Amino acid sequence: MSNTNSNGQHTEMVEKLLDLLTQLEEQGNTIINDIKGSTQNPIIKERMKVSQSKYETIIQFIDLHSKIGNKEAEYNNKIYSLAHDLNEISKTNQTTEKKNNI
Repeated sequence: MSNTNSNGQHTEMVEKLLDLLTQLEEQGNTIINDIKGSTQNPIIKERMKVSQSKYETIIQFIDLHSKIGNKEAEYNNKIYSLAHDLNEISKTNQTTEKKNNI
């Protein structure tokens, strides 16, 4: 019985981690979209002309975020795969435990 509880706790923890990762990704995307939107503002564009290096830094940041986003997607796929595997292991353990209790 304790094995089942342990697996249930692990599954619950993985689900919570996945929820947190999703929230983090959504918040990060909101920030990036805000930055992209602000660079389209004519007043900000004019200020960026005065400070070209800051503009380039923002563009580099957006490019870097895109690369990070791609790696994050790969990471999320691995996490979802691990969560699925953990869920399957939990189901197998529950089935095995039921057979052992019979």
